[in-house]
Amino acid sequence: MLGKLRSPLYERCMLWVRPVVPMACALALAAAGCSGSQSGVVAPIREGGEDELVHATQELLDAIAPGKKEVWDHYLAEDALYTDENGKTFTKKQFLEELKPLPPVAHGTLKIRHSTSRVSGDHAVIVHQDDEEEEIYGQKISTGFVITDTWRLRQGRWELLSSSVVGLQADPVVAKMPLARFDAFAGEYAVTGAKLTVRHEGDHLSLERDGRPPTWLFPEGDGIFFTRGNTDRWVFVPDDAGRITDLRYRRRGNDIVWKRTR
Repeated sequence: MLGKLRSPLYERCMLWVRPVVPMACALALAAAGCSGSQSGVVAPIREGGEDELVHATQELLDAIAPGKKEVWDHYLAEDALYTDENGKTFTKKQFLEELKPLPPVAHGTLKIRHSTSRVSGDHAVIVHQDDEEEEIYGQKISTGFVITDTWRLRQGRWELLSSSVVGLQADPVVAKMPLARFDAFAGEYAVTGAKLTVRHEGDHLSLERDGRPPTWLFPEGDGIFFTRGNTDRWVFVPDDAGRITDLRYRRRGNDIVWKRTR
């Protein structure tokens, strides 16, 4: 829904008085194309050259926490488009409307780990991976993003034309669970034309299907399992008596349902 930016930082805080520009994504916009590791030639904003572009980026970074709209208004193109990690796109006007000072319970920094740039005429495209360090209610959280930004040289200076943010997913903490509980999930499951077997192996489950090497499943919660390096989930669903009847392979909110056969 446009007009209400909901960042991971916002959702984790749950105590914001008013919507704010997503910390990670706004910082990522500001940081576009300004690391020492970038390749290619970056044209100057004015006579200051690339150093001025880095200086402009720092201005944007410094403007996040206090919510300085005038700084962002200066560097964002009038027809700029910004797409956050949830797939929502905002115009410059909408973006600026949501830029507010961060609440005292949260603050964070984002640094470019590495970046790659391509410059063609008066346009530059930069893809960069960024590390964000956040502190919320005194607790530290580390996250990462890959951002693709397009800059446009217009009337002697660069302006940010568009930005698209992808959040990097980290494996969740493996939940502690009584080993006997794993036995409830072991069994055979089937869909039309295929079947799989789930076995209890120590502190995890193994899933075997169609002669492929077994996949290890680790508990995120009771009945919810993940594989390392993957955002998909395997969800075991019980009936009213508590017996597992379905195994759901959940990918981006869509389930493929495997029925228990044994």
